[in-house]
Amino acid sequence: MSATLRSTDGWQAPAGVGGQRQAGFVTLPGRAPASTARIWVHDVTALGGREARRALGREVAALARRGPLPTVDISGVADGDDLIAAIVLTLYLQFRVPAVPIQIVADREHIHADVYRMFAAAMDNPGRLLRTLDHVVFARLHYLVGEQDHRRIARLAPLLSIIEICADGDARLARHLAERLDVGKRNLQLMVTRRCQLRCVYCPVDKDDTDLSSAHAGRAIELLLRGKRERFRVDFAGGEPLLRKPWVRAMIEHTHRRARQEGKQDSYYLVTNCLELSEDFCQFLANYDVEIEISIDGTEASHNRNKITVERGLNPYRRLVDNFAHLRRYDIGYNAVLVFTPEGFPALRADLEHVLSLGFRNIAINYAIGCHFTADLVHHYVDLIADFVHRYDMLSRGAEAPFFIKNLRYKSEPTILNSELMVDTDGSLHLLSEWQLSKALRHREPSLRYTVEGLTSIDDVFFTKAQVYHLLYEVYRDEAGETLALIYNNVETGLLVARQLRQALSAAT
Repeated sequence: MSATLRSTDGWQAPAGVGGQRQAGFVTLPGRAPASTARIWVHDVTALGGREARRALGREVAALARRGPLPTVDISGVADGDDLIAAIVLTLYLQFRVPAVPIQIVADREHIHADVYRMFAAAMDNPGRLLRTLDHVVFARLHYLVGEQDHRRIARLAPLLSIIEICADGDARLARHLAERLDVGKRNLQLMVTRRCQLRCVYCPVDKDDTDLSSAHAGRAIELLLRGKRERFRVDFAGGEPLLRKPWVRAMIEHTHRRARQEGKQDSYYLVTNCLELSEDFCQFLANYDVEIEISIDGTEASHNRNKITVERGLNPYRRLVDNFAHLRRYDIGYNAVLVFTPEGFPALRADLEHVLSLGFRNIAINYAIGCHFTADLVHHYVDLIADFVHRYDMLSRGAEAPFFIKNLRYKSEPTILNSELMVDTDGSLHLLSEWQLSKALRHREPSLRYTVEGLTSIDDVFFTKAQVYHLLYEVYRDEAGETLALIYNNVETGLLVARQLRQALSAAT
């Protein structure tokens, strides 16, 4: 890849520009028939539209076919937003005519020094440049949401679909870029039912009596089967999926049969409150590659304080502990998810110790989405995790450690920007992030373009963190700004957790 980023110092725009003008750029032919032509992009904003971008791409490709490779100068880069647009345009061209030399000329004084430095260091490698762009776009959007700068968010929004812009309708290229950014889908969640025996204080899912049909679920599973990966996973969630044990059983049997027909390996993940987990169902699950996620919030007092029951007289903690005994009799993978609110944090250490005493050895410790967390509380949260990691020497002992905290390996932060895809009970597709605040805040209907019927394969679905963030912004945006402040806080909490946890653990090693 031949691309560079330089300052405007010493650079001169072409004098007395003639040539062939199109939206945002001018083609300047070489002085002699066989000499190098030059394309001067003088307005990156004008090339934000698909047709204008395609016109530029066609012009570059045509010149490259006719003679020596043309050079492309991108100027008019006056600030950070312009630089992002110029980098997107550079990648767009490089994925079509890779050898064409491109130079971006930017006003360095009005661009954040770290942003300029990161882009300058990545210009010679398209994969690294793509990842840098993704990182910068996300950071830029986060800053603008914090400032509640709706005008500049609107200006940035068209550039969030980096993969779609660079691929420009080429499905194979889009899948390749999604793999480079690691944003492709490996699993699909099924909202088995919206029914539940509990009304957990932090659960974002609205409850009603609707169930997912076998027809909708079957079409969703075919999307996974048509993906290129040899292994895929079906997740059962809700509501409480074990309120429909016969349906879940039938769906696992159907999926396993179809996977064998297609020569693929199936696996399953089931999220449950454990109130309906029975020994005969555990015996059935033991025949398949299944992992069960059990929601348990610590001691009986902490658990029952968070888990409000619909049925009078039900003790959700005691029922969970009794049914957990069925699970331990069989060779089935399981893990615990412990969720705490700011009010419940003082009991977190005791709650974690209690969950360990019950026999759980794989545990995720999650802060509740939709609550406001201070930087001080995040610091104490990270300290608690780091203390358990050091006490049990998890980093060096690995699988030999007596237990493992999932936050260290599998957890993606910020959790509010969960890009997993779920099939709702009506067959519609949604990002999990859409629902993170649905009970707490007023929201608009999301403009998600995917449907089960409209997709060819799960490989056609990808969302970067910035795209998920913007979707949250669009769904929950409010005039008073309180909603955006909460979303910003939850994103910032996740970023702080990830950064401080890395620092705490690297210091120990």
